[in-house]
Amino acid sequence: MNERPTYQEALRRIGLLGILEPFDPHVVGTLPLDVARSNSDIDIVCCAANLSAAAGLIWKHFGETESFAIYQWSAKGRPVIATFEAYGWPFEIFVSSTPVQDQPGWRHFEVEKRLLILMLSCTTCSAPLMTS
Repeated sequence: MNERPTYQEALRRIGLLGILEPFDPHVVGTLPLDVARSNSDIDIVCCAANLSAAAGLIWKHFGETESFAIYQWSAKGRPVIATFEAYGWPFEIFVSSTPVQDQPGWRHFEVEKRLLILMLSCTTCSAPLMTS
């Protein structure tokens, strides 16, 4: 059985960040925070003024991948979400017309990152940081 590559290697192999470069892609979630579980996915948040163009580009490059799905929310801003699997990893791409730094997913990621830094630098903490 082949062992799956690191998430960074999977991103490199599929060329996802380069393909999505016009849409300011950022990897978020548990993987870049080094708190991933075995079922963690590779989460990417992006910004596109033209959501249809972003959806078309995603479909063109990843539409033939395993478990590919793409849909558009009916909620405010109508973001586009695409999911698929490649190199043993589940991927989720979230594309909104809102700039990445203003998206809830990015803000959540930044808060988690800050909390982890504070927790790891705590010299008076005696409780375990994480439990399974």
